[in-house]
Amino acid sequence: PGFKGDQISSSDSLKSSACIRLLCHMLREPLFNELRTKQQLGYIVQAYFDKGYSVHPHPEAPMTTPVDLIAINVLSRKLSPPEVAERVDEFLVSFRTILETMPASEITDHADSLSQKLLKPIQSLSSEASMQFRRIQLYCPELVSTTDLMPWDSVQSVARAVSGITRQDLLSAWD
Repeated sequence: PGFKGDQISSSDSLKSSACIRLLCHMLREPLFNELRTKQQLGYIVQAYFDKGYSVHPHPEAPMTTPVDLIAINVLSRKLSPPEVAERVDEFLVSFRTILETMPASEITDHADSLSQKLLKPIQSLSSEASMQFRRIQLYCPELVSTTDLMPWDSVQSVARAVSGITRQDLLSAWD
C-alpha cells in the first residue's frame, strides 16, 4: 500500500512510495528517448507517478488504501495498442539493466532532484486547496474515531525518504 502519513502508515509503505516515485522520476527520460526519439512510436510518450485508492467497507480494515503507480501514456498512429503495449513492456524489462548499471552518483542526483521537486512550494492557492481537500476527503472518515492526526506533511516525509533510497531498494521495488 502507498504512504498516507507518518502516524497512519508503516515505514515500509513510506519506503515503497519513495521507491516508486524515484523509479518514475528516473525512467521518464529513457522512456521518452527510447520510445519517442529512437522508435518514433508517437508524438506523446510520457510517464508519471499517480496514486489510486482502494476503498474497503470492512470495519477492521482502513477505509482507504492508497496504491502507488507509474502511469505510461503513448499516443501512436503508427502502431496498434497491443503493439505499443509490447514496446512499452520491452522497455520496462530493459530498464532493470539500466538500474543495475547506473552509476551511484546518478542515482543520488535523481534522488536529490526529486526531493527538491517534492519540497517545492505549491504555486497556486487553488492547487493547495484542492490537494488538502482531497486529503480530508480520503483520510478524515478513518481518523475521526482515532487519536491519529491528519497527515498534512506526508510530502515532506516522502522527500526525506527518497534521499535514503539505495540501488538495491530500487531493484527490489522494480522486481
